[in-house]
Amino acid sequence: MVAHNVVRINGTLPGGEVWSVTPKFTGSPALMTEYADLEEWATLIGDYIISLSTSDPLIALLSTAGAITSIRTEYRDANNSLAQAAEYVFASPRAGNGTANKVFQTSVVISLRTGRPGRSYRGRIYWPALAATLNAQLRLSESTMTGIMDSAAGLIGEIEGYSDQVGSSVRLAVVSQTLGVSTRVQTIQVGDILDIQRRRRDSLQELYVSRELIFAP
Repeated sequence: MVAHNVVRINGTLPGGEVWSVTPKFTGSPALMTEYADLEEWATLIGDYIISLSTSDPLIALLSTAGAITSIRTEYRDANNSLAQAAEYVFASPRAGNGTANKVFQTSVVISLRTGRPGRSYRGRIYWPALAATLNAQLRLSESTMTGIMDSAAGLIGEIEGYSDQVGSSVRLAVVSQTLGVSTRVQTIQVGDILDIQRRRRDSLQELYVSRELIFAP
């Protein structure tokens, strides 16, 4: 087991559905453990997201049907138990931009690479992509991928930079509770094929239409 910080970006989708992404961070040199520090960190991150333009690729992917509603920062101890947390709730949800044209679970995958082989040294962030635009091959274009990657790198850089302001200097990491290690992320990647986050539709009530089949005697 290994202690670490978590930044939980929470949001909503139509029909009362909720989503979240949870990048994890390792101390460099120290984790953020105090409530006041976690609260300040969450506020700084939230204010940054609110300031993003509607053309920002991560915001645009959400569509107007999706929104970001809060930032929760956590300190999890060596047993992976929640030891401290703070939350910044937006006064108004930060809605996305554009028209939704994909199903609830559609996501862009931001892959986290540490430079070490093995599943315990790789991570993924599934970002909602309800308004993603595909080319004729049903893939993201290279320019779209680059825009998403740059936006994600910018968000991660701001999160890390704000931790410096608070005084802890944490860095993005892949945390393996199986091996009890946290490894700094060296590279992020965005592929050209959209993926499905199966857990993203967990309580949505589905409506049905039905027809009774009448068979010939």
